[in-house]
Amino acid sequence: MKNLTFHSKSKSAITAVLAFFTLMQFQPANSATDPDLFNAMFSNQTISNEWIAPAAQEELTPQMLRDITSDLQHQSGAYTDAKKTARGWLLQFENGEVRARIIRSKFGRLIGVFFSDVE
Repeated sequence: MKNLTFHSKSKSAITAVLAFFTLMQFQPANSATDPDLFNAMFSNQTISNEWIAPAAQEELTPQMLRDITSDLQHQSGAYTDAKKTARGWLLQFENGEVRARIIRSKFGRLIGVFFSDVE
């Protein structure tokens, strides 16, 4: 049996490759980023059911997200931008701002979307 010895450069390269593949497992191709999700929610783009974790699909549906965003836009005008904050997102509208927080599963799919009242 032959002993395998790793040099420090090759060992760190292997660690980086393993870390990359581990991260790839938690970011599915069918999951939208937070800014993409907001853009889809506040426009006529499709909100994919695949973005939502299977365990949450009974309580969180694309139509429910569409209804909530429609109500928010009715109260505060057109959606204009989303800015990352320490505790989530600050969504900007023509007539106010709304704080938002997105909760994801370990696989990157939605399990919760929370909005504050219009400020």
